[in-house]
Amino acid sequence: VLNSLQRFTCYTKLKKAALMVVAHKSSAHNIEDLRDAFVRMDVQHTGTITFEELKQAMQENNMDIGDEELANLFQGLDMDKSGHIRYLEFLAATVETKSIITVGQLSEAFDHLDEDRSGFITQKNMKKLLGDKFAEEEIRNMISLQKK
Repeated sequence: VLNSLQRFTCYTKLKKAALMVVAHKSSAHNIEDLRDAFVRMDVQHTGTITFEELKQAMQENNMDIGDEELANLFQGLDMDKSGHIRYLEFLAATVETKSIITVGQLSEAFDHLDEDRSGFITQKNMKKLLGDKFAEEEIRNMISLQKK
């Protein structure tokens, strides 16, 4: 699970958004182990994971990671920049470890992102999904990265 958290931070924002949709649509049965991992990391029982809780989890699992790398990891997981890792963000980062992502789920994620049913994920689609937390230029870059 911790390795998947690290991999997730390297993904494009579009891929992260798609994984958020997949995580949201996953059945409780399929993600039970991930929920348990989240609960173990959320030692303060706030429903989110703080920087200190993530650091503690890394240490408890003998993952030698420096403070700067840990800060980058945390920022990459904290998609909404709230200062906490929410449960859905955690699930999006770890759902691939379960190898439960089906073609149907990917298609459903695409359909969710392609709200206007144009057959493409447009800047307008992403703006509606992401809201005001992302600047127009950032969303434009997100889309253009996928075309390369």
